[in-house]
Amino acid sequence: MLKKTFFTGVALAAITTALTIAAPLAAAAAGTTELSASPDQVAVGESSTITATGLGGLEEATFGLDGTPGGSLSTGSGAGSSTVQAAVTDGGATVDFSASAAGTFTVTVGDGENVMGTTTVTVTATQPSGQVTVAVSPATIKVGDTAKVEVSGIEGLPEVSLGLNGPAGGSLSTDGASWSASVQASVTDGTATAEFKAEEAGTYTIAAGDGETSLGETTITVEAASTPTPTPTPAPAPADAFPWVLFWIIIGVVVLAAVVTTIVLLARRKSGDKPA
Repeated sequence: MLKKTFFTGVALAAITTALTIAAPLAAAAAGTTELSASPDQVAVGESSTITATGLGGLEEATFGLDGTPGGSLSTGSGAGSSTVQAAVTDGGATVDFSASAAGTFTVTVGDGENVMGTTTVTVTATQPSGQVTVAVSPATIKVGDTAKVEVSGIEGLPEVSLGLNGPAGGSLSTDGASWSASVQASVTDGTATAEFKAEEAGTYTIAAGDGETSLGETTITVEAASTPTPTPTPAPAPADAFPWVLFWIIIGVVVLAAVVTTIVLLARRKSGDKPA
């Protein structure tokens, strides 16, 4: 009887241990773990609370950031990192996500080996001033000309996206060598610049954004290139045309000679009529 009781106790202990180990795996398999971000959209420099529920019998949960680093995770103490361990209480755990760059980032939770849940946080550029200005100079150009595009009031972004909306008829460049419908312009002291080259007449919209959100836009008018008025070329005189100028010069000389001769003869005649 004592031996039977001993083996029964061992069996119960083994079952209890197996259930304890299998609990988190069962929870994961059943898909009961949920992960959420509140808020799920923040600006650079802001934070979001990441909450995991349905973690079963885990004592600690592993939270991690996937993809391009754009922030860090922390449990409220110590420096943030891309992976943190958080204590599980009543099947739930929380960490803080701090945004450091614009983009969409994935946060995961798991038991250290298996991912049990995921969520995303969208980070937009911080704009405390609330005003990003997009300007183009000159605002009206002709086909073949270029204009300067300037975006000012940018904060929290290392670069800004510039693109053309509407029909194709122009292109953008940041170096004057390569041209396309959209470019990435570096931000220096809150300002980014590019060039617009006109290829066809029309009105075009130039928009600036952070890759996720539109920050502002402006328009530029392109006129058709001026067509120079040709200067008429005088037609040359025919080679066999009668030289009327020379003819009238000769006539003039003949008439003048006749007049002079007449005057001389009359003067001599009057001199011969005088008495001796």
